Amino acid sequence: MKLTALDFERLCEMSAPWLEILNEDPLRFDGLFKEGYEPKENEHVVFWFSDYASCLLASQYLDDVNEDYVIAHDEAVLQWTIVSTYQASWLRA
Repeated sequence: MKLTALDFERLCEMSAPWLEILNEDPLRFDGLFKEGYEPKENEHVVFWFSDYASCLLASQYLDDVNEDYVIAHDEAVLQWTIVSTYQASWLRA
């Protein structure tokens, strides 16, 4: 299956630039810091998904475009996330 950038954005429920304050609670994004991934403000974006299947499917698009990412569970809102340097269309506008 070939996914597009639009497919990725439609799978995503919400996204926001990574803020440094999110690094203060290493338990909030389960799996993120265990990977040794250190997101940086003004470089990374967090994308939230309603379920794991949507998150996994969206990650396939990032694989296809050779984008680095980590999947983590946001314990504060109980949703799966992708943290990446991928720039969605709203960030490029």
